[in-house]
Amino acid sequence: MLEGWIVEPSREVKAAAARLQESLQRFDWIDLMPEHFLHVWLGVPERLGDAPRRWAELAPFEIGYPRSNCFHDAVVVEVTQPVRRLVAGTQNDLPAYLPHMTVAVTRVEHPAAELRETLTELREIDVGVQTVGETKLVRFPAAQSTLFQPWEVVETVLLGKPAS
Repeated sequence: MLEGWIVEPSREVKAAAARLQESLQRFDWIDLMPEHFLHVWLGVPERLGDAPRRWAELAPFEIGYPRSNCFHDAVVVEVTQPVRRLVAGTQNDLPAYLPHMTVAVTRVEHPAAELRETLTELREIDVGVQTVGETKLVRFPAAQSTLFQPWEVVETVLLGKPAS
């Protein structure tokens, strides 16, 4: 089992991501992330240290999902920089950290030219904005055959709601 902190996208962002995923369905070597598994990964507890305790002191803030992009083995939607305040001062506060929501992963190695062309066409599709009002610590099976199963919420931190 793997545990990690996430921001869960709003229903509207998930619906827009599903429309983006429609353009990727023709690639039989790509697995689309199921709607219930879309998220912005913040990190494992060990790398975030005590940051989650401080999140309740942050006021809710807006993030955007302005454009698609890709990593070697995934199609992602970039997330705007304000989300970085959640990893500030942690081991994940790295210049190379690109906040993102994964929408598809590759199953096998495959020539990328056709996918690259499709992503170029999709590059400027804005998937939306949302207000981040909470973060969740989730647990899910990490085996390849069970990776997309729904997660279990272990803890939720509400932004702007410090403990008294």
